[in-house]
Amino acid sequence: MLHLTSPGVWAVVVSVAMASLAVWWIAIGVRRHAVNRAGHVSPELRFIPPRHGRRRLVVIGLAMLLSAAAAGLIVFFLGILHKPYDLHLCNSPIYASFAARIAHGQLPYRDFPVEYPPLAIPLLVIPGHSGSVSTYTYWFNAEMLLMCLAAAAATAAAAVRLWHSTRTACVAAVAFAACLLAAGSIVSNRYDAAVALVLAIVLLLLACERWRAAALLLGLGFALKLTPAILLPLVFVLAVRWRTVAWCALWFTLGAVPPFLLFMFGGVSALSYPFTYQLHRPLELESVLATPLLVGHVLHRITIEISGSFGSMNVLAGGAVALSRVSPLLELAAVGLTYGLIWRRRATLRATPRLVPLCVLALVLAFVSFGKVLSPQYFVWILPAIALVMPERRALGLLLLGTLMLTQIVFPWNWLATLNLARGPVLVLIERNVWLVLAFAVSLWYLWCLPAVDEAAVPAGSLVDVRSDACTDALPNAAVRRDAAG
Repeated sequence: MLHLTSPGVWAVVVSVAMASLAVWWIAIGVRRHAVNRAGHVSPELRFIPPRHGRRRLVVIGLAMLLSAAAAGLIVFFLGILHKPYDLHLCNSPIYASFAARIAHGQLPYRDFPVEYPPLAIPLLVIPGHSGSVSTYTYWFNAEMLLMCLAAAAATAAAAVRLWHSTRTACVAAVAFAACLLAAGSIVSNRYDAAVALVLAIVLLLLACERWRAAALLLGLGFALKLTPAILLPLVFVLAVRWRTVAWCALWFTLGAVPPFLLFMFGGVSALSYPFTYQLHRPLELESVLATPLLVGHVLHRITIEISGSFGSMNVLAGGAVALSRVSPLLELAAVGLTYGLIWRRRATLRATPRLVPLCVLALVLAFVSFGKVLSPQYFVWILPAIALVMPERRALGLLLLGTLMLTQIVFPWNWLATLNLARGPVLVLIERNVWLVLAFAVSLWYLWCLPAVDEAAVPAGSLVDVRSDACTDALPNAAVRRDAAG
């Protein structure tokens, strides 16, 4: 009998909601396309006098309060009641073993291999070494939830900076808390919440036009999880001047290289393990590239086996190796296409910083959608960007919110059945991947439809409102500060 804790019920509910959203978005797009064909609507530049955010603390406080409430619900239902699944299904035994070895005087990379970059080590050691893995898990969960609260605060601060309207900024605060609930336990039992905090602060720094600080933080993010490095060219595009770009490259290097140098106890070969580990990983079960194989399995056309290695569950089937090898090329093509669209509308992005979160979201989606590895915790990275996109592009934000919920239904809610390749969970995983690719395509569509702005027509230091009916869920009415070149 189906009940509210059944993953099948929630999978159907989320699927119907997302399908309805897609139909609504297409209908709105067709109607606006007809309007634009009848009479072209050119973007309007409206200058607004600067206004200090008097209610900045209110928005940040609201974000932290709602996120704390979301974290409390996660802990209560998953950690105390253990319904619908257990909060502590995580990598804590691996993390605890690293902490224990370090506590006994061993050095990472020299005395034992670590697949994570150097700045991840302090985060794994902070909970402390104890004889009980469960005690370590509790403290590690608390550490990551605090990271989520800090990310919520940084996201809210960025929203206040980007939008003139306090009400609009509050939408981003609410959206971040909703994303925490949609993601579920994964926000607390993997260290990727720290990556979300890094990206949230980077978004805040970009909103404040602190290009060098943003580059430095991206360097630190590279030493934490490698992935944030894909955002460095975006900083170059926004920084405009070649001198500023050179300084940004220098600051990125200063953030990325020293953490690796500090751990060169066993030489360069030992420290290269985090890179070679990622390069040699096989095709993960949950990756988008594995979707054709899963479809073939559902249709009884392909025989699939599941193998555990490299800390993930991977697909063994004909074509899996080929898909794994072509993955880097597809990632490079997707990221390159995204940067091509960003470069095409670089003047618009420099004049309207509130569009930068859309760029960040599209770039991360390009990276994760075509990688051979797509672990559930990767979705934690984009929580700040989803929250900052939600106020003006609700269709994209809600689409990704549903994708987060489907991810939680697959892992960890229904993970054992998924590993057994049960038809229902596999169909949910296939659907999740389809919606993910669609979300990436929608983000590219939004970038393509950005209105062209004559940067010379925008006075330096002005607040500008770029208005266009093309490809927006609601008419943007947010005031943002023009990018000062350099």
